[in-house]
Amino acid sequence: VKNMANNTSTNIVMKWKELKDSTGVCPKPRHGHRCVGHGKYVIIIGGGNEGIIKEINVYNTANGKWFYPSSSYSQPPGCAAFGIVCHETNIIIFGGIYEQGTYSNDIYKISLLNWSWYLCPATFDEGIAPPCPRLGHSFTLSTNNEIYMFGGLSNDATNIPSVHPKYLNDLYKLAVLEDGNLHWSIPITSGVPPSPRESHSALIHNYRDKKTLIIYGGMCGRRLGDIHFLEIESLLWVQPVILGPSPPPRSLHIAGIVQNKMVVFGGWIPANDSVTSSDKTVFSENDWKCTNNVSSLNLETLAWENVCISESDDLVPRPRAGHCGVMLNNRLYIWSGRDGFRKSWNDQVCCKDLWYLETSKALPPTRIMMDGNDTVSVSVKWDIISNG
Repeated sequence: VKNMANNTSTNIVMKWKELKDSTGVCPKPRHGHRCVGHGKYVIIIGGGNEGIIKEINVYNTANGKWFYPSSSYSQPPGCAAFGIVCHETNIIIFGGIYEQGTYSNDIYKISLLNWSWYLCPATFDEGIAPPCPRLGHSFTLSTNNEIYMFGGLSNDATNIPSVHPKYLNDLYKLAVLEDGNLHWSIPITSGVPPSPRESHSALIHNYRDKKTLIIYGGMCGRRLGDIHFLEIESLLWVQPVILGPSPPPRSLHIAGIVQNKMVVFGGWIPANDSVTSSDKTVFSENDWKCTNNVSSLNLETLAWENVCISESDDLVPRPRAGHCGVMLNNRLYIWSGRDGFRKSWNDQVCCKDLWYLETSKALPPTRIMMDGNDTVSVSVKWDIISNG
């Protein structure tokens, strides 16, 4: 058993599995992409390495097959570092960066019924401006019709390709109205909000029976490791006291909710303790490294737990950042990502692997059914449990 976190009083055993035997056309390795889960499917969009990738890639977790959805509809420009949610039978995308370096505040919908793309206008509360173009923000579905967008990085430069980065900590709510239209508003919050940041994680969880937005980590010139709660009903920002030795601060990681835990994997972290404690405001590449650390925050006790991986060193994913991940049936699926600062010619070295982390015992199948896409086998049907 390999210990992957700091020592605490509670030990949690998890297990990695690499999905080497998948069939179909494997997606191009990349970073800055995003994914969502829908039923048995992991849907991967955008990101890139040798340019931005436009096509949609889908992985069927039931039969282990990759495929490109067939569609006669035109696609928008490729994008990376955007926000994404799955709402009923639509994927909603906001913001990001286009191939030519332009930051976006566009909203797109993708229909899961026919894989068509739509550029969606949105209305606004009177007197407010729409969110500025940005990347690295969080975009989190709270209920069936409310999405919370927080933070990110904007470009204050007036001429492209110049970049004057500005870290953000603004909060917007995007409502999906009954007629399918979209409406922006700015929630009036109390308490102290998180500091400006990008490339953080954001999740929804019922903390002590209150629907809560959880912000963790991110980047503001240095990596961050703080945690903030926004109680959705009261709109109160709280920075809870977290117990136990905390994992290193990080950005460009992924996080998922399973039962009462927030599970975190990968990202950029300080290369050593001196970087963490440094008062510097300008850092070099040597100050940071990618990690393959798994951390677990107990959301009942608010304590970091000790995660043990029940395999040997060669059976865990390589360190990475800018990967994508989604929780399906207590399994945290991850795809690709950037392997540190290593380059091949002028391109980043990206991982070309698909894994899942078994975070707890899988649920038993509810029934046996024939999979309509497979005429030569019987598939076991598992219910997907929403984890917020």
